[in-house]
Amino acid sequence: MRRVSLLLLVTLLIFTLAGCGGTAVENDGKIDSNSVQSVEGVMGQYVGQIDSNSVEIIIDGEPKAFRTDGLDFDFTALQSDEWVEISYIENQYEQLEIKAIELINN
Repeated sequence: MRRVSLLLLVTLLIFTLAGCGGTAVENDGKIDSNSVQSVEGVMGQYVGQIDSNSVEIIIDGEPKAFRTDGLDFDFTALQSDEWVEISYIENQYEQLEIKAIELINN
C-alpha cells in the first residue's frame, strides 16, 4: 500500500510540475506591424548630417535625429536651414527612419 501511495504521489507531482511549464514565445524576426508608426508629409528645417546613416531635422521647433538607411537621396546637396518635407516611421527600436524626403522650394 505504501508503494502505491508513493507512486501515486510521484505521478501527481510530475503532472503538477509539467502543468507549471509554459510554452516559449518564438520571435521569427518579423516586425509587428502594430509597433511601427508612420507619419506622412511633415515639414521641417534640415540641420545637417550626424553621421553617414543619420541626419538632424528640426520639426515644430524640436531637433530630431532620423535614420537614413536604405534611402536613395544625396544629403550632401542640401544646405543647412533648407526646408524639407519628409515621411518617416518609428521602428521597433524607437528610431525615426526617413522613408521619403523632398526639398521645399520657397
